Amino acid sequence: MEELTARQEAILALVIKQHIASALPIGSKLIAEEYLPSLSSATIRNEMAALEEAEFLTHPHTSAGRMPTRKGYQYFVQRLMQETSLSLSEQRRIHHQFHQSGKDLEEWMRLSAAVLAHATQVAGWVAAPRVTVSRLKHVQLLSIRERVVLLVIVLDDGTVRQGTLAQPAHIGEEELQRLTNQLNAEIGSRTASQIHVYSATLEGFAGQIAARIIDHMHQVDRWTEGQIYLDGVVNMLQQPEFAGHEKAQSVLEQLDQELILSVLEDLGIDFRGITIIIGSEGEVEPKQDFGIVLARYGVSPEAFGALGLVGPIRLPYERGVSLVRYMADLLSKMVADTYGYNRSEGI
Repeated sequence: MEELTARQEAILALVIKQHIASALPIGSKLIAEEYLPSLSSATIRNEMAALEEAEFLTHPHTSAGRMPTRKGYQYFVQRLMQETSLSLSEQRRIHHQFHQSGKDLEEWMRLSAAVLAHATQVAGWVAAPRVTVSRLKHVQLLSIRERVVLLVIVLDDGTVRQGTLAQPAHIGEEELQRLTNQLNAEIGSRTASQIHVYSATLEGFAGQIAARIIDHMHQVDRWTEGQIYLDGVVNMLQQPEFAGHEKAQSVLEQLDQELILSVLEDLGIDFRGITIIIGSEGEVEPKQDFGIVLARYGVSPEAFGALGLVGPIRLPYERGVSLVRYMADLLSKMVADTYGYNRSEGI
């Protein structure tokens, strides 16, 4: 993504923040009078035209004001967004709500989704924690024909996966057996994420085998278990982008557990930190109409889930990131205490 000048970045950030707050096109006169009085309206208008030419801004035919594009939002969240911490009073209020809910995991999920939705006026969601992740039990390498190796993977729950690899010319039967013994000794009983860390020490054919094992385990470890708690759909219907019967109906049809699961499936179970998704590239993807902020929570790899926000592309990203980060950390501590796990492995 191309670099903008400091002036263009300031104008883009102002347009986006004002558009998020108002849902209206933003004009150069407003920016000049209220935020950048040292610049003339004409100068700001020229810069906004340049931003539009570069596809960071666009404008409806009925207005001279500009609105951010998907590209503009992406630049904003990657380079200009200023995350802030929740106020102490808000933190205390959230803690008090969870204290009242006791140690009921289902109630935590419902409350978390409700807190996320209420605090941002978009939809909040929580994927209940997975309490198990597959672990490798045994691996076997067998030469089945000239230069073809059969890889057999057995997981701790009895799942068996198979695949083939091209056998390097210098690898014979004795070396295959040695690699089999080495891998079983080194990565037996490990999860896919733990094997990924170990695989950094492997080279050549051994590294290829480890990568294939990780791929197979990721296919098994999918975000299909557990319930998804969703709150605040009514907030979405009140957004100007979704006004009108047809658009409201579209939101109701798209904003469900399947949408959240599709996002989690795309990311896989090993994503870390805060993830922001701004629409989608395709014209037929349900995600194209939504902005999403999400994070994992819990204790990896024993028990973890995900939570986040979904709203219009005009989602309050700065506020949303702060809230999602805080809620993920809070739930991580609560899950660790409840399940008796330590948090030595980052989530």
